[in-house]
Amino acid sequence: MARNFEIYEALGFPIIIENPRYIEFAGNKVLDVNPEKIMKAAFKAVIHKPARLSGSEVKFLRGYMQMSQEEFAKLIGVERSIISKWQDRKHEFTGMDVPTEVLLRVQCQLFINKKAGVKKEFFDEMLTKSLLTKDVGEAIRLAC
Repeated sequence: MARNFEIYEALGFPIIIENPRYIEFAGNKVLDVNPEKIMKAAFKAVIHKPARLSGSEVKFLRGYMQMSQEEFAKLIGVERSIISKWQDRKHEFTGMDVPTEVLLRVQCQLFINKKAGVKKEFFDEMLTKSLLTKDVGEAIRLAC
């Protein structure tokens, strides 16, 4: 039995949608998606994925948080030009060091938590522990 899926690329990187639904629009069969729902799920998936972040994913995270490059740079303690450099890498690994990537992912998780009403102090100890590891997967597991 063949798997039924569509690749959704509107976020700047591919999202695989399994068993997609379609609707008729202007005489054409089109993918029936809720972009807001997809963005929310993608945001969570990107910050928790074990692999390193790509430039497109960094750009998506920043856009989802509705931050300028300057604001995003301040959030993680780097220069604005560094954010631009990372985003220019598109589908390649950004080259950022592990502690910076962990901090970026934790700040993204805090963004989610703030929207949900969770207090920042809850994650301070986990952030400290996560910044001490060299393994990004383990760091993210500890931090988020």
